[in-house]
Amino acid sequence: MPTHPLNKTNRLLPIALVALFIAFGCSSRLSRPAHSQKSVIDSLEDRALDSAYTNAAFSRRLLAERLPHITDSADYYRLITVYGKTLFTSADYDSALYYFGRVKRFFERHPHYPTFIKNGMLADVYNTEGNIQMGLGNADSATVLFTAAYRYCQQSHRVNLLADLCINLADAWSNVSRYDLTSLYYRRALFLCDSLQLPQKQKIPIYYGLGHTYMSLYNFTLSDLYFNMADSLLPLMNTGERFTYFNNRGNSYYYRKEYATALKYMRRAFGTVQPYPHLIYQQQLAKANLGELFLLEGKLDSARIYIDDSYRYFNGIGYRPFAYYLHMLQLSLAIKSQQMNQAREILRQTAQDKQMSLLYANVRSQYLQQYYQQTGNYREAYRLLQENARHNDSVRNDRLLAQLSEIEMRYRQDTTLLHRDIRINEQQARIEASRLYQLLWIAGCLLLAVGLVFLVWLGRKKRELLTRRYHEQFVHTRMESLRRNVSPHFIFNILGHELHHFSGQEEVSNRLFNLIQYLRQSLQSTNCVVVPLQDELFFVDEFVRWSTQSFDEDFHYLKEVDERIDAKEFQVLSMIVQIPVENAIKHGLRGLTGDKRLAIRVHPEGEGIRIEVIDNGRGYLPGRQSSEGTGTGMKVINQSIFLLNQHNKEGQISFEIRGNNPGTYVSIYIPTVYNYTT
Repeated sequence: MPTHPLNKTNRLLPIALVALFIAFGCSSRLSRPAHSQKSVIDSLEDRALDSAYTNAAFSRRLLAERLPHITDSADYYRLITVYGKTLFTSADYDSALYYFGRVKRFFERHPHYPTFIKNGMLADVYNTEGNIQMGLGNADSATVLFTAAYRYCQQSHRVNLLADLCINLADAWSNVSRYDLTSLYYRRALFLCDSLQLPQKQKIPIYYGLGHTYMSLYNFTLSDLYFNMADSLLPLMNTGERFTYFNNRGNSYYYRKEYATALKYMRRAFGTVQPYPHLIYQQQLAKANLGELFLLEGKLDSARIYIDDSYRYFNGIGYRPFAYYLHMLQLSLAIKSQQMNQAREILRQTAQDKQMSLLYANVRSQYLQQYYQQTGNYREAYRLLQENARHNDSVRNDRLLAQLSEIEMRYRQDTTLLHRDIRINEQQARIEASRLYQLLWIAGCLLLAVGLVFLVWLGRKKRELLTRRYHEQFVHTRMESLRRNVSPHFIFNILGHELHHFSGQEEVSNRLFNLIQYLRQSLQSTNCVVVPLQDELFFVDEFVRWSTQSFDEDFHYLKEVDERIDAKEFQVLSMIVQIPVENAIKHGLRGLTGDKRLAIRVHPEGEGIRIEVIDNGRGYLPGRQSSEGTGTGMKVINQSIFLLNQHNKEGQISFEIRGNNPGTYVSIYIPTVYNYTT
């Protein structure tokens, strides 16, 4: 199923709202000294923070009247920080950043200020700045700021607020689709809540945050588990938390295409914020979701009311990405209503916004396909259908890699916790044995031995269980890949059968037969993790022979393998040489006029071998995308090396690519002793 841009927005906006409610509550407590005796300042701060959401102007006026009379620097900049947060709640981000900058410059000028006060206030400032960047859509910058806030909070007396900062970090990583780190920080927040015995209410955003994370990974079993945990705490939720919970859970059913259930939760999300006029942003977000669900359910009149109302709001406040997506929903509504003139006008308007057209290219392509189907232009509809299918395949592959990365992160984290628990249990057993030793030394030793053996056995069983689950998931992923290869094998069999009809055309028949054999070997090699170096180089020779037939005689191919290397026995990662060679021919040499050179050199180096692929083509520019390829091959090689290197701490594979002026130079180092099993 294609990734849904509305849910990309929902993934950002509700989480940003969560960060707003949580982080503001966190920051409202961060900077307050533990033993402050200045009750007047404390009271002023409490009053300003209590009114920050309902009447920010009143909070700022209250602070502005008092600030000129504050003589103590700590109190002054503490209230300046609160003033900046009231600007943040009003979305006056530039002004808020100005006041936060004043606080940071003050501490830069006074590096010897008392640490517990300075770190608490700086944690407050960086935390709120991180939420500002989240509101602006700069999740990468937000992760840096939240990390700084977390570090300052660790070095202050407010360690009970670390869980809130972990939630903010998890939200930020979620917005850049790093779900392995998202899960890591949510679980760390859950651990801190349990360790510090924090109230159950603080686990609410963690539970529905984990539910949202596993929803994004299409692991709906774990998603429902954590959403149900959040649901059990529904009476403790405030308005913002209820809205975010209902909105995220509705999205989880949207992902499963259970639109009726999704509609039920989106109605509850809208009903949660509807009574509050100051929450118009959340109301319009809920209307947009309701409008799309009505559209999917075929309730076009209701869909038009909600979509048009939400579009007017987001277009009016200048929120272009969301307004553009709603414009796409209006396009789908026009097509389903057979209003082709309106559909053509929307297509014309949206085509003018090049930036948004690129951002939502796949969404626009899907609706454009519907338009061409309705208008009878089946050639264009079929072309767009193929483009959308390729995009969906790429999305599924990325999702599988994200699932594997999250599983590996969870496995490492669970293993670490398991070792920690074993050490704790061993320490407790030693203490107990020491007490028993005073009464009965022999019996105590026996009990200790039995206890240790049991703990080791229990730990081994748990590790075996975790390992088995990990490998089951890995095998499942490999089986999905194998099933996708059934269709190419079927095609090869058909082509082999059709060769019998080329009687009297032996040259054509032989060339086609060789091509089929080459493609079949290519398919087989992609199903192998490792192959002998000799097979890899033979396959590269065949690839070069086939792919350079159209080149002139000015193409020169050189392959040098040091005789000290046993190419039959030395194992390499499948396609690790073929993919750089393919890139060299496709993106470097093809279409190049004049002398074209490609060289492959293999020689011993240290405790392994060095493979070099050199061409004199157009050269390598980082970030440049070819119109002829997706870069999937290089992505798979890099990700495979990354995962395998995690299990080889001594010798590791290195892969380097750089410009050679002219041309491109690729260098691959492979250790002789290397474990290719995961």
